[in-house]
Amino acid sequence: PGSVDPPVLSDIQPRSASVSWSAPSQPNGIVTHYNIYQNHQLRASVLGNSTSHTLSQLTPYQQYTIQVEACTAVGCTLSSDSHTIRTPPAPPEDVPAPQLYSDTPTSVLLSWAPPHHANGELDSYTIERRVSGTQKISTVASLQPNQTLTYLDNSATLSPWTTYEYRVVAHTKLGGSNSSEWEEVTTRPSRPAGLQPPHVLVLGPDSVQ
Repeated sequence: PGSVDPPVLSDIQPRSASVSWSAPSQPNGIVTHYNIYQNHQLRASVLGNSTSHTLSQLTPYQQYTIQVEACTAVGCTLSSDSHTIRTPPAPPEDVPAPQLYSDTPTSVLLSWAPPHHANGELDSYTIERRVSGTQKISTVASLQPNQTLTYLDNSATLSPWTTYEYRVVAHTKLGGSNSSEWEEVTTRPSRPAGLQPPHVLVLGPDSVQ
């Protein structure tokens, strides 16, 4: 075929995009099929009477260029690159649960790793806590992603010998948020507190109760 114009991309979503193109002005035969290339790798082949296709399984917040190749029984002609697009961000995926260590009866040290798939530019982390077996969630801290991924929770609300659950919520700019699984830790024991003085009843000159 003669020259093929670059394809046009539209309806760009985090994981999909629509591709459309025009048939070559000089097909020089019957166009049997079109090959669609994504970042210079073959992704799909469609029938020769097609002028559009939806690309799926894209990765959020990634750059792509698309080419279309028109083919006849004799040979193929490849278009030049489309305009480069970047898919929109999406919520992070596979946020690792934090590692927890209680060094004192009223403190917990947390450390964590970035999401395996950030799906965008990380904006912040939020640390959340709850007492094991309860549903009330407390926000412990919000941290910037360029800070050290550790935090010491020494809140006055922590009690000795108590099991707490922590999770990390990762946020992307414009993409949303997602959380890790809950992870448990039990604070260290401490000396008993709140022991009341005994009640004494004098029974006689040489006995008390």
